Order: sequence, then structure tokens, then C-alpha cells
Amino acid sequence: MKKLIIYLAFLGILTFFTSCANQARFINPDYSDKQINHAVLLLSQFENADFIKDEKLFNELDIYHSKEEYYTHFVDNFENYIDEQSNFDNIQYFSYKTQPDYKTQTLDVNQKEKITVSLPPQPLKLDMYDPVYILFLEDLLLSFSKKTKEATTSTRSYNVSGLRDEDAVLQPKKQFKYYITLQSKYVIYDNNTGELVSYGTISSSERYTPPTPVKNSINRIIKEFTGKIFKKTPFEK
Repeated sequence: MKKLIIYLAFLGILTFFTSCANQARFINPDYSDKQINHAVLLLSQFENADFIKDEKLFNELDIYHSKEEYYTHFVDNFENYIDEQSNFDNIQYFSYKTQPDYKTQTLDVNQKEKITVSLPPQPLKLDMYDPVYILFLEDLLLSFSKKTKEATTSTRSYNVSGLRDEDAVLQPKKQFKYYITLQSKYVIYDNNTGELVSYGTISSSERYTPPTPVKNSINRIIKEFTGKIFKKTPFEK
């Protein structure tokens, strides 16, 4: 019985660290208990050139659409999920008439991890009276991956190898598990003071099973990804 308790305790610890493996976030302690009302969130436009990775795998699954379609789908749903999971009064994308001179900064997330991001050296001049915060995303990436899985005897299929009939050999056909992952570096920037509310890296992933609609999986990933960004900040609903 004692061994069982120790095993279960170890399993709980292992599960905890596994669930936190993709979480590398810093939350400014000055904002951890801060009450912020009637705030505006601005979403900085970001490049979509590298938004999609592993296009060959998209083709393999017969779910390929243009990069622009996936990017547009993300942009439209991301704003909606922020509204659903945060307490901002207003959320909107913005672009610059004149691009400010951003500075590259290296930020300590924890004792082992750092991120490098480009941020304004001082608050942006905006014609707004409400408290304004800006969400910056960098290296945003939507990717597919696959892993070989062991098939049970009942589901196993075979390929025939061998040049002659007498040399023919049945070999198990490989089967795969597919995963969709959305990941990015992020910064929540207080444009009122120039302070950083929170920053780090966020990753959300889900197993995808063809031929279910891929956008259903992507929507769930975007929702989870968004919730992680604002978790334990003054903006979490």
C-alpha cells in the first residue's frame, strides 16, 4: 500500500511537470493583484509569412488551404476568444502610419529561460483616454507534426515487399498520430507606463484525427492559447 501511495504521488508530480512543460511565463508582481477597469487592448499586426509550417504534411492529410486562409481564420477567431476570456472593454487591431523604432530586448522569463522580442522604447502616442495595453506576438507559428504509433493486432495493416512471389514478405504498415500546435512569444505591454505586465512563450496542441474538420481543432487550440496568455493577469475573466 505504501508503494502504491508513493507511486501515485510520483505520478501526480510527473503529470504536473508534463502539463507545465510548454509554459514559460513571467507575470509582473506589481500587476498580480492590480484592479484594472475599462481597459483597451490593442493587437499589433504581425507578419504571416511563417505562420504555416510543414505544408507537405497538410497536403498529406488532404486539408491544405492557402496560408492566407489559415492566417485570416486565426485573426478573426483570436479577437473573439480574447473578448470571451478577458475583461477588456474594447479590443482592436491597429497598424502604424509611421513604424516606430522598436528596440530588441532580451527578457528573463525564469532562471533558465529567456526570450528576445522587439518592443517600443517608450509608450506610443495614442489619442485614447482609457488605459491602453498592447499585446505583441512574435514568431507565431501554426504547425502539424506526426508520430508513429503502434497498431493493435486487430487494426494492423500490411505492405507486401519482395520482388518475387516466393520472396514476398508481409510488413506492418506504419500508422501515425497527427498533432496541431499553435505557439508564440508574447508580451502584454502597458502603454500607460511602459511597464511589461506579462511575457513569455505559449504553446497549445491537440491531436488531430482525419477526416474531422481541421478548423474545429484549430478553434479549440486558439481558445486554449488565448486563455493561457491572460491567465493570472488583471485581465483574466
